[in-house]
Amino acid sequence: MRSESGKIEGDLEVKEDFALYGMVTGSILVTGGVLHLHGMCVKNLVVRPGGTAKLHGMVNGDAVNEGGSLEVHGTVSGAVRTVNGTTMVSPSAVVVRGVSQASGDNSQAVGLIGGAALGAAIGGPVGAVVGGVIGAILGKESKGLG
Repeated sequence: MRSESGKIEGDLEVKEDFALYGMVTGSILVTGGVLHLHGMCVKNLVVRPGGTAKLHGMVNGDAVNEGGSLEVHGTVSGAVRTVNGTTMVSPSAVVVRGVSQASGDNSQAVGLIGGAALGAAIGGPVGAVVGGVIGAILGKESKGLG
């Protein structure tokens, strides 16, 4: 796996397994392989089909899943949006502008509730309601995606 700890000027396209501990001054587009982002993306993070992003660091813009796999464990200053694919937001993640899921048959959002994984393939607001109800039953904070 390739890794980088310095500063990358402009946009970056990831096509293979890549660990970033530094900073990208533009946007990151993940089209293949797995991106392990421990550093910072100044603009947006976009995941396309065939790509996987595991965000432990920070994205100053939005994190958008257009058909790959996205895990958010770090901070997103914008929104987390799922157009297509599978998105998971950890309870320890910080998302400033919220989490949304496009209504459609090809997207799946997964949240962590009381340590258990909940798949909300049933679509946006319903997934959020289900997550909230289960969280209330468990008596713990929940993060439904929707």
